[in-house]
Amino acid sequence: MVLGREKINALLVSIMVIFFCTFDGVLFLLGVTSSSGSLNLYMAFLYIGLLIIFFMFNFSKTYNALKNKDNLIVVILCFSMISIFSITSVFSDFKIKLIRDISYAFLYGLLFIFFSTIKKNRFCAQTFIRICVISFIIILPLISVILGTKLFPRFESIYGTPSLTGNTIAFAASIIILNWKKYFSSEMSIFLIFSSILLIVFSGSRTALALVLFSSLIGFLSTRSLLTTLTNVFFLFALISLFSLANLNYFEGLEELRILSVDDIQIGSISTRLIWINIILSALSETSWIGGFGSGAAESLLGAISHADILQIYFDYSVLGLLVYLGIIYYFSGTIKSQFFIFHFVALFLLGLQNAYFAPIILMTYLSLRVMSDSKNYEKHI
Repeated sequence: MVLGREKINALLVSIMVIFFCTFDGVLFLLGVTSSSGSLNLYMAFLYIGLLIIFFMFNFSKTYNALKNKDNLIVVILCFSMISIFSITSVFSDFKIKLIRDISYAFLYGLLFIFFSTIKKNRFCAQTFIRICVISFIIILPLISVILGTKLFPRFESIYGTPSLTGNTIAFAASIIILNWKKYFSSEMSIFLIFSSILLIVFSGSRTALALVLFSSLIGFLSTRSLLTTLTNVFFLFALISLFSLANLNYFEGLEELRILSVDDIQIGSISTRLIWINIILSALSETSWIGGFGSGAAESLLGAISHADILQIYFDYSVLGLLVYLGIIYYFSGTIKSQFFIFHFVALFLLGLQNAYFAPIILMTYLSLRVMSDSKNYEKHI
């Protein structure tokens, strides 16, 4: 079989995305780095450099891409965030946190333009989606097991932390659910979704499970097929019932599964996160809800990353920084032109409670799958 240029280009971009999403995790699993995510900042600068080189060699396409109003607004919002970060952190003691946040904001703007630009000529989005989804759900977790990653107590996988594993797989599963039969057959889709849920259970990520449930709900609301509707209803009812009954101690042993519990199991419980959120809100209330304590302030207050990006940005960079961040989420979601706008917006908003901003691989995964699965909003302007 001879691959056409469209599929070769899609293969190359998918390899780039997969490499970006796994490089740090692979080094961690191989014992090269002391902690997962330790190279995030350095990887951000590396990819900023690579993207700038790409834009320089494709200047005309990049220039035309900026004629797209959505692309231009995202660039303006990202630079606005960088300005707010810098102004509010003049007297901050955490300059490395400021550099991190600025580099991420710049990277996100570049990624948004990149994925919008590369689809202009000879690019097979279907090939890209298929390669990425199968890699995220099947190939990479399998490689992780081969490299020695244990499934219990929490499956970290090649992506790094368990939450990154769960959320990356959840986005891949949502693409299947929301684009039924577009990229895979029904049988293959069912297999991939079942595999993704199993891996999410191993990862213990409740946010990831919520994303899959939410995409199923949106799929249910948008389908006209009676069989698909009944299947979605059964799926949703079964998972919600299982979660509820486990927390009511109806099933002995199931309450020990982190993904089904709200208690402090294996650290990082819902109750612990609620305590952190309450601490941040209390501190914000003392400043008339303005915020803006400077980079790293929330992490210093809690002694840990808050796992609530929206509140962390609010606390560190003021209510103005929060509004700009929400604007970026809105445009990352595809705006109201997207058929699944509600899912994309709420999903990324929910993921904002799980270090979306402070884990670049999540935005890489999200933007690549989201933009590639919905090309009509971008190609007409490029």
